[in-house]
Amino acid sequence: MKKNNVINSLIKRLPARWMLGALIVLGLSAGQSMADYTRPDGKTPPTPADLVMVDTLSKTLVIRMLNLTPYTITQDQDYLPADNLNRDRKSHQSMMYAPVGWPKTLPALQGTWTVDGNGLEMFIPDPESNSSVHPLNFVVTWDDQGGYVENSSIGWTIEDVDNIGHTRTQDVPLRFWFTRTKPKTGLPSGLFGLIADVIFEAIHLGIAVTEGSPLAWVETFVGAAELAKGSVEFSEDNSKDTGGLNMYFAAYVVPDNCPDGSTCTPGVVSTDKKDGTTDAVDVQWADVIGGGNYFAGNLVVTTLLLRGEDDPAGISAYGFLGGRVPIVSVVIMTSEDYIWACSKNASSPLASYVSGPELQSMLSSPDKLARYSQFISLYHSLDRKQQRAVKKILRHDNKPTHFQKVLVMRMADAMENGQTKLPPLTREQKKAMNKLLREQKRDLKKMR
Repeated sequence: MKKNNVINSLIKRLPARWMLGALIVLGLSAGQSMADYTRPDGKTPPTPADLVMVDTLSKTLVIRMLNLTPYTITQDQDYLPADNLNRDRKSHQSMMYAPVGWPKTLPALQGTWTVDGNGLEMFIPDPESNSSVHPLNFVVTWDDQGGYVENSSIGWTIEDVDNIGHTRTQDVPLRFWFTRTKPKTGLPSGLFGLIADVIFEAIHLGIAVTEGSPLAWVETFVGAAELAKGSVEFSEDNSKDTGGLNMYFAAYVVPDNCPDGSTCTPGVVSTDKKDGTTDAVDVQWADVIGGGNYFAGNLVVTTLLLRGEDDPAGISAYGFLGGRVPIVSVVIMTSEDYIWACSKNASSPLASYVSGPELQSMLSSPDKLARYSQFISLYHSLDRKQQRAVKKILRHDNKPTHFQKVLVMRMADAMENGQTKLPPLTREQKKAMNKLLREQKRDLKKMR
């Protein structure tokens, strides 16, 4: 069970000088030094995870952080914002800093670890115990008097993260990167609402919404007021370029397996391939064979961006008086919760599949946690090809294949029958599913 793994317990209790020997004896690999991760350089944007925004005359960015994982997140002492103690007002400074501090600890979600029908560990959140969970907000700003600051980063450590198979744990670094290389790209919008839906579902899975705890912050966190204007108007507002400099922001975890001297690029689960960087993104490192990111690959980091704008009319002899600073909402969740939230939300591509609405309806049943447990166990039972197919199904740029359509139907049938493993198809089921798919194809032609 979680935290009682014999190998983990042994390793954590060994003196540091015995650690390497213990890893060799136990047949484990310490892997590459995660602190040595190097970001790709000289690209625009630096990575697909980087979102472009207006730098604004205020040189300020508001950050909202929310931990939806069963792992505690603590500050990394090696990645603290600059703490310049120079009090000489005549000395020009050059640094990024957090004027009112930044979160030192983001508590883990409370819940229970259990073993599913596949013998794999599964975390079931306890919403009532998490009713007080909320985002931790802070502000970063830049002092460019001593020279324009192009690159900054701050970081945390996600403690004891499970690997993909839930057999071992390892700390995983979380980093925020700020790249002020004055990008000249546009400010495309379009994915904000789609990813906001995923975050909304993930929040309501692990946190109780009661009369005494309405979670009013959720509306603000996912930009509900801005989205209420309508997708077209929101996209227009969030694409405005009021002139001046732009900058990039990226939030993702450091990979387990990035060889020394290499530059590894994070995988973006949802992206706007046409325009590149956009106003929302979710990032996950590859967990396929050869990727080797068995710990980092078990986490997804999502970011929503409300772009800032400058108000030229607000500039006076006393400085900048108008406009709006950019705001990013960053959520850290497990890959399993991400799959569930992507499947359940109203804007999910599943809705366009033959049995997709039925599957979503079951995920939305009143006994949500029981359905969640069944769905995750069912997902665990899929082989690698099937799991990759599910991930592609949930992408908004995916063109459905016959294999994907049949897989959705099989998963819906399994859920309806209360099964936690995907059973093999019988000959009769194959005939019935193929017939249903042919009927759907004919209906689509008639609609056109």
